[in-house]
Amino acid sequence: MHLYSSKVEHQQKGSTFIKSSSNCTLSPRGTYGLCCELVANSRIQPKSGQFDYDYSPNFHPTFQVFLDCISGAENIRLSLLDRGSNDQRVWECLVPADFVPPQVNPINPNPGAEAELNQLTDAAFVDKHMADLIQRVKMVQHVADDLVMEEVIEDELYSRICSADNTEKQIRLMFDAVQAGGTRAKSAFYKALQKHEPRLVQDLGKIKLF
Repeated sequence: MHLYSSKVEHQQKGSTFIKSSSNCTLSPRGTYGLCCELVANSRIQPKSGQFDYDYSPNFHPTFQVFLDCISGAENIRLSLLDRGSNDQRVWECLVPADFVPPQVNPINPNPGAEAELNQLTDAAFVDKHMADLIQRVKMVQHVADDLVMEEVIEDELYSRICSADNTEKQIRLMFDAVQAGGTRAKSAFYKALQKHEPRLVQDLGKIKLF
């Protein structure tokens, strides 16, 4: 699996990018765990995670490492362990202990958390009201224009949407791309609906999501 670092950095603003080798062999659906060494106190969550080569345009970290104190340590060693092979080490990386972590805003210590929560709320709205949206969205062309700008749908699909012979076919084609794009795509779709179908969003918003 290959990820473009520039795209990951863009979506993980507030994080520090540490360049390291990615040479390792992972098995699809295999379970792996992360180990942090050379530091007195560290916590890692989750304890293990499954490797999945199918991923959406949204990149999320599998493991989080919490370091209580790194004074006196020259390096931090991170190791990936294969849980299905007696914790065999399949990858490791040495991180200098003097790396500069991202600056934390005391008012909002996790600036990306609020945006991520908003995206999840937008996605929940789209999932909840999918059937109603398919039947009631009328400004399909304008919504599609916004999704092209947000890189949710590609030019080829945009052309297919425009040439579809009725609105329901157009919206179903659009929904396929939105569903495949995951949370970010659904959030972009929701914002486009707010812009072009405000009364519909307001009407559906009166129905509780949960």
